[in-house]
Amino acid sequence: MGQPRNTIVKSDLSELRGRLAMAENKWDQAVGLLDEAAVYRRANFDYRRMAKTQALSAEASEKAGKTSAAASRYFQAGRSAALRGDQANARLWLTQANRLFQQIGNDALAAESRSLIAEINGATQ
Repeated sequence: MGQPRNTIVKSDLSELRGRLAMAENKWDQAVGLLDEAAVYRRANFDYRRMAKTQALSAEASEKAGKTSAAASRYFQAGRSAALRGDQANARLWLTQANRLFQQIGNDALAAESRSLIAEINGATQ
């Protein structure tokens, strides 16, 4: 069958392969595939699914022991979700980013994560 040419199909295929790699505890492989899926989703302007894919990649990065990379991916996913008004996921992913940034001692990005969470919380009150 060859490789699909349609980037929507490519993104879905990369995500499915990434999820399979996660199920098999192949964390580094999962990260690569999920990052690839996120790139395709960005190219298709599918920002909602791109952010969800970034969060999956963050989870796999954390399982692989790559705390800094996981924090950055959660932060990107959370910021993207916040920009689209997806407050629940934004809060969740930014909280994960904050936790990991604190863990690695990145006070500046931990503070930025908390600031974005506060903005989201202010917008929902």
